Amino acid sequence: MFRNTPGESPGPGPVDAGGRPRAWVLALEPLYRSQIAYFAQDLAYNLFQLDRPELARRLMDASVAIDPRQQWPCLLLVESCRELGDWHGVRVAFERASAAVPARALDPALADAYVEALEKTGEPARARSFGDSLARVRRAAGEGPGR
Repeated sequence: MFRNTPGESPGPGPVDAGGRPRAWVLALEPLYRSQIAYFAQDLAYNLFQLDRPELARRLMDASVAIDPRQQWPCLLLVESCRELGDWHGVRVAFERASAAVPARALDPALADAYVEALEKTGEPARARSFGDSLARVRRAAGEGPGR
């Protein structure tokens, strides 16, 4: 009944042309959070530990698409991308999270990975500027070197 015939399009994917989750994906968020999210995160972590970063990345990319506010999946995604040398993927993951989460609430490890990704993708001036901003904020908050 729901099978595609050969040559038939499987229907719309989970994201639109702009990379945003489609409505049907967003409608699954409550179910995902209550039944699947922690299992998917544990599975991705285990895959990463077993040197399977590509599978971990795919799993957490889907998780972050459903709810970009969740930082642990984003950290797993970032680490998987770093392991694969996908610095553009690190940037995309951070930028998606930073659009969904207030700046002060972002995990410092995400911000540090973003600085590194900026350097690796040919934007050293932007990386320095962002890194300097992070250092000022951390000093003002009494964190990091120069307290």
